[in-house]
Amino acid sequence: MIEGGKAIVTNFCNSLCVIAAEDIGMANIPLVYDVINTLLIQRNISSATVYDLVYRLAISPKSRLCSHLSRAYMASNKELSRKHVLNIGTTSDDTNEVVYAEDFFF
Repeated sequence: MIEGGKAIVTNFCNSLCVIAAEDIGMANIPLVYDVINTLLIQRNISSATVYDLVYRLAISPKSRLCSHLSRAYMASNKELSRKHVLNIGTTSDDTNEVVYAEDFFF
């Protein structure tokens, strides 16, 4: 693709994979698979292949659901998630307080 620009090409391919996973996500899982498989596993980075993947990423439906859920359930964001009404757990019968299920956070 670019003569002598291996680092630039690698960075570009990695960026496309991140874009596919974070911005396309669950809206088009086969495309996410194609991008990661083509660029990272097969290492097929010909100009025609990259152009095709970029075009397909551009016209694809987008969904950031996985990114939002990941952020909401990260252990480091637990208090922030609870502050914004992400009450995961059950209500205690005696005190009517929410008992949080710590297993949902990672």
